[in-house]
Amino acid sequence: MTRLSTYLLPTVKQPPADAEAVSHKLMVRAGLIRQMGAGLWTYLPAGWRVQRKVEAIIREEMDAAGAQETLMPLIQPIELWRQTGRDGIGELFRLEDRKGSPLVLAMTHEEAMTFHASREVRSYRDLPFTLYQFQTKGRDEPRPRAGVLRTREFIMKDAYSFDRDEEGLAISYQAQAEAYKRIFDRAGLEWYMVESDVGMMGGSGAHEFMAPCDAGENEVALAPGYAANVEVASAQPKEPRPGPELPSPEEVSTPGATSIEDVAKLIGVHESALLKAMPMIRESDDEPLLVVLRGDHRLNEIKLQNATGAEFRQARDDEIESLFGSPVGFTGPVGTRVSVLADEALRAVSGGYVAGANRPDLHLKGVEIGRDFQPDFADVRGVDAGDIAPGGGAIEIVPAIEIGNIFKLGTRYSEALGATYLDETGVERPSVMGSYGIGPARVAAAAVEQLADEAGIVWPKAIAPFQVHLVTLGKEPGALRRSAASRGRGHLRRSRRRTRGEVRRRRTARLPAARDRRQEGPRIRRVRASGAPRPRNWPPTCRERRRRRDRRTGGAELSAPARDRGFKRIAGIDRSGGPPPQVAKEQPWRVWTIPNAIGFVRAALIPTFFVLAMNSDDGRETTATILIGIAGATDYLDGLAARLTGQFSRFGTLLDPLVDRLLIIATAIVIFHFDLLPDYLMVLVLAREVLMMLLAAAALALGLQIHVNWIGRLAVWPLMLGGFLALCTDAWIAGALVWVGMVGSYAATFLYVQTMLPQLRSRSSQNLNQ
Repeated sequence: MTRLSTYLLPTVKQPPADAEAVSHKLMVRAGLIRQMGAGLWTYLPAGWRVQRKVEAIIREEMDAAGAQETLMPLIQPIELWRQTGRDGIGELFRLEDRKGSPLVLAMTHEEAMTFHASREVRSYRDLPFTLYQFQTKGRDEPRPRAGVLRTREFIMKDAYSFDRDEEGLAISYQAQAEAYKRIFDRAGLEWYMVESDVGMMGGSGAHEFMAPCDAGENEVALAPGYAANVEVASAQPKEPRPGPELPSPEEVSTPGATSIEDVAKLIGVHESALLKAMPMIRESDDEPLLVVLRGDHRLNEIKLQNATGAEFRQARDDEIESLFGSPVGFTGPVGTRVSVLADEALRAVSGGYVAGANRPDLHLKGVEIGRDFQPDFADVRGVDAGDIAPGGGAIEIVPAIEIGNIFKLGTRYSEALGATYLDETGVERPSVMGSYGIGPARVAAAAVEQLADEAGIVWPKAIAPFQVHLVTLGKEPGALRRSAASRGRGHLRRSRRRTRGEVRRRRTARLPAARDRRQEGPRIRRVRASGAPRPRNWPPTCRERRRRRDRRTGGAELSAPARDRGFKRIAGIDRSGGPPPQVAKEQPWRVWTIPNAIGFVRAALIPTFFVLAMNSDDGRETTATILIGIAGATDYLDGLAARLTGQFSRFGTLLDPLVDRLLIIATAIVIFHFDLLPDYLMVLVLAREVLMMLLAAAALALGLQIHVNWIGRLAVWPLMLGGFLALCTDAWIAGALVWVGMVGSYAATFLYVQTMLPQLRSRSSQNLNQ
């Protein structure tokens, strides 16, 4: 147990004056980090505990994905970077040793990893493999900001995969993507996996993992079934509202109107009726290019670079006049003497536009693309909120923090550094690479940004520096306080050996909860600032963030005493969790409960239906069909009642599936008797239901546990609906639904057996050992 009296936790009341991001303010106030210089941060003990917990989660998932941990140097010879063409990156730290040899501080380790692969890998038998490391990185960041979000020195987990071909890379890439998803789920973050630009890394594809929050310096375009960084996002724009089409362009006087807004107001048209002409200069050779967009759109310079294969900058005023032959603010594509690149959004409507006339205080209206100027087309605009995504949903632009990225590097580095292998035929081929990075500090900062409230940091349980704070209240002498803390520690140790139900009933291992925050003393305020996992039922101050936290992390492990009320007091069961169906043995047997009463009513409907249907002429007796429809439609009503009332019971967990089995069997017998569906189909349905009843009986007799799976839950509905429709009509849909439900039911049965076999093997092993 760590004692606060000897622990370095220098909390402060006021955040730094230059702090803007929530994580920057709260992590400094909580005594987690301290600044040494611009973009240079020290992790104090509590902050380092958070970092190490994030690293532990990442390490576990990397190992589970088959990656192997290694460590490479931070200081590297610049020759490797020259071979890959990355020595000119502006953020790269450069230095020399005492002999004058040029060196760099690595931003990433693609060069180092490929260098080793070029010397160690000889044959296709050496591939595939994936290596990873946790290593310090150096980045000459021009504008360090937001605490640990953008720094000049940081620890990064970077992994590199080497495969024989693109198919192998796709497998490694998917394995790392799935590992990343598990990492961020375990860390308690809300995140999105989005398409992204390859940037300086190069390669054929990339994805970023983004944590949405207000302090994010990236923007993500989101829609149902679609997520992409705005740097590469594509969407259908909102409908344009062009002006009237004319036989030829006409000049209109626009004195002093040099902006899109001014021109639109002066002429009386919508901004989408204007052509925004942006004079650009290619960085490599100062070649001019006129980029044309709709007036209500923005240029995306990353898209422009990807479309042209070159970097561009905006032209200066003197360059606009000398190279484009136009006064500033009145540049247009008609009659220009430079190449024109138009955005793809302009293809839909070609005429009725207003554009600069390349003369002072004049614009042209009635401009038509293709008639008045001939451009090339490319997607170079930035998407806007409300645009339509490829899946059909409306785009929403959300600020986010980049917490991880994965790249398909292909052969860019292996070809440059000679990382080749001999394939099965003896032909030399370059290794196909992938690169995968996560910033542990960014994960911690994103958690603070997403979950903090006005009282301070609210950590997800998995990465909290401390799970429990024991605080003694009052003014007792130090010895008495230490004694009380020791007793509390003993309570916690003993509580770990008890079941959750015992802990709840005996009210042990609980933090003292002051309902009125004004009564909190300085000790509680101090530990609250450092961010222990917040009790689930602490009075919320930011409901949206609290709901997001509970959805991702399930709430904190320890909770303050809850108030008994309503059905909870009647049932005598703590409903703060609500047990899932497979924990029946933890609940009392109790037969007479509200949920069980619903089950009894459903069970009583089945023989009534059976008698009425079998005594009818064709099995389609109206009253009987209505009864069986009610029995099927109320399948989840007893489970809902159990969660609302808290009246869980072992009897209920047996009654519900038994009623479902009897319902399906009764329906199948009626359908079989009157030949409403093929006989073999009903035989398969009956065989499955009898098999499930035998499995349940065996599980009870052997003390095994059948874990409910969602395939079984969902398969019941098409099975019951198909049987109901067969009692109503001869339509083909009834048989189709029964087939779907039967296939799902047999798949669920297979999974049930799979969960029972390990328990049987474990029990056999125990018997042998005894």
